[in-house]
Amino acid sequence: MRKINDKEVKEIELNMLKQFDVFCKKNDLGYFLCGGTLLGAIRHKGFIPWDDDIDIAMHRNDYDRMIKLIKEKGIGDNIVLKCLECNNSEYPFAKLVNEKTQINEKYLKSKNNTNIWIDIFPIDIVPDSNVDLHKISKKVEVYKRLLGVSHANPLAGKTKGRMIVKLLIYPFIKIYGSERLAEKIQEIANKYSVNESNYRMVLVWGYGIKEKLRKEVFDSSVEKEFEGQPFPVPVGWDEYLKALYGDYMTLPPIEERRTHDFVAWIDE
Repeated sequence: MRKINDKEVKEIELNMLKQFDVFCKKNDLGYFLCGGTLLGAIRHKGFIPWDDDIDIAMHRNDYDRMIKLIKEKGIGDNIVLKCLECNNSEYPFAKLVNEKTQINEKYLKSKNNTNIWIDIFPIDIVPDSNVDLHKISKKVEVYKRLLGVSHANPLAGKTKGRMIVKLLIYPFIKIYGSERLAEKIQEIANKYSVNESNYRMVLVWGYGIKEKLRKEVFDSSVEKEFEGQPFPVPVGWDEYLKALYGDYMTLPPIEERRTHDFVAWIDE
């Protein structure tokens, strides 16, 4: 295994995104760049300089069909889909990983340090009522926090207080089970899937209630440049970015420019 630098990590992620783009076009699947990846496309025409991952979002129907198709056909050499439905993940969203790579993320348990990845999030229907959405968002947030602890290294923490909290609650979470926590989040997110509503958001992870947006934001896609190639973004990308980041064209203070704290290797 050869240790690789940040630039090489981004090249591997970008190659996975390109293969995913080809797969989606071939199978008539819609998707969007989202989160920091969308912000990078608009503000930097590529990766945010201090960012080191790729985020994708799909409407729930496309997301479910994508999983089914990749399980049947695969997507590319050394690329594997990890998700609850594939019985190889403990997260309520999907990840594409490159199996020729390996990572070691400082604050995660060794079994959760797997491969270089890109995240794929489902966009779900959520209630029009903020009161109702607050109720379900609070439940999701509790499960997310517990899931984060279940994946964390209980002997490592950014502060001594965090480490103590993890050590205290970790045994109870282990008994309950990480996969069960993720399934609970999915169950909540799917609850409103058949309802008529004017709002959509990535409920299973994401940025919380501020990500609740009019369904028109995700009605269709337009293309924006990301690392020299056009990729689809939500037609309402400006409304999306303002909701998540406010004045998104202004760079954040240096102390807020955070990356995933991991080391990566590749098997050549």
